Amino acid sequence: REPGDQHGRQGNRQADGHRNGEAGIRCVGDEDDQPDGGEDDLGQHLRGDIRRRVAQTRAQQQLDAANARLNLVKQLLQQAEQDLPLKTTAEQTLTASLTTANQDVVTKQTAFDKAKADKAAAEIAALQASTNSKTALVAKEQAEVAAKDAEVAMQTAQAKMQRLQQSAAADAKNEELKKLVSAAMQELATCQQKSQTATAAVAAPTQTAQQMATLANEAAQKVTQLQKPYTDAAAALKASQMAQNLLSQQQALAAKELKQATDLIPLRKEGVTRAEATQMAMQQ
Repeated sequence: REPGDQHGRQGNRQADGHRNGEAGIRCVGDEDDQPDGGEDDLGQHLRGDIRRRVAQTRAQQQLDAANARLNLVKQLLQQAEQDLPLKTTAEQTLTASLTTANQDVVTKQTAFDKAKADKAAAEIAALQASTNSKTALVAKEQAEVAAKDAEVAMQTAQAKMQRLQQSAAADAKNEELKKLVSAAMQELATCQQKSQTATAAVAAPTQTAQQMATLANEAAQKVTQLQKPYTDAAAALKASQMAQNLLSQQQALAAKELKQATDLIPLRKEGVTRAEATQMAMQQ
């Protein structure tokens, strides 16, 4: 073969390959340009995949939220169950303290009532003793006045007799004067007797007045002595009542908190049950 022919044949083969390559390119390009729905299917596939991922993400978020909610309500239940014994102990302690305080008020009230009654009785006794003392003093003063009057009467009778005796001595023959002197002597004797009796009568009421005055002073001192126990009893009762009122308020609050803590546990358990159900639903 001639070299020229070989060169021509090689050139023909390159040209054919070039034409075949162009044909291949045109074939691929022609297939991409054809509106056979391939691009729409791919877009729908991609959009569906995105929606699935979004749904999965949302579902995971909801599951995470359900898990967090479940953990929270479980913690709340545990806290409520731990809090109940504390509330129970506090209520029981305050109830016992209130019972003791109530008994203390009763005791203090009894002591106050007794102190009040003793003071009132002492005041009545002191008032009566004072009245008796005044009455005895009046009787003593009346006896002293009677004795003084009797003494004055005796002195008057004695002076009268002395004047008559002087007159009778000056006129010894006057029988009338003698009779008057005799009568004056009898009157004097009577007055002396009355004076002695009246003077003696002062002693008894004087002694009685002294006794009544002593009793009145003692009664007044007793009232003074009973004033402090009465005041102390009143103060102790007031303090006991204040403590009782405070404990009563604290016990009422503790009882209320105990009831709330007791009622809270079923609610917390119900919350756990709902949260578990929600979690299970999210897991499915």
